[in-house]
Amino acid sequence: MPRYYGMHDAPGGRQKHDSFQRIDGTPLQPGDEKKFNIPWGFLNPYLEAMMLKEGFITDGEYTQTPDYKKLDEILKRNIRYLKSNPMLERWLNNEEHVVNSRNKLNQAYKAISMKAGDIVYVRGKKGILSEGWLFEVIDMNIEYILKNNK
Repeated sequence: MPRYYGMHDAPGGRQKHDSFQRIDGTPLQPGDEKKFNIPWGFLNPYLEAMMLKEGFITDGEYTQTPDYKKLDEILKRNIRYLKSNPMLERWLNNEEHVVNSRNKLNQAYKAISMKAGDIVYVRGKKGILSEGWLFEVIDMNIEYILKNNK
């Protein structure tokens, strides 16, 4: 049975006006695929290894009902680990925002724990982009994109 989610497509709080357009600039059409950024994208390979070890990932999927207190502890450990080595600091991305806000952590975790068949309502930010679409999750492969050498 699918789970249902809602989110806006505004990475970092900035609404992109081409959120619901194809690469060629034409409007999305039913059947089109869309990649979206994980809200408060805080993942990194080191954190995922810790989450696997602690049981947050089973059979290649994130658990549906996480222990947020334990996840918060893992995030703090991950932050300390990444800060301990200048070569690893580039993997720090939003962890401190997420660890200080249960709401942001909840939003981010729900996004990474989606499964194929789940339904996501993605809308523009109110007053900026008055549009929204329903998408069915097809593939939850996560791609790491480093920005500004981070």
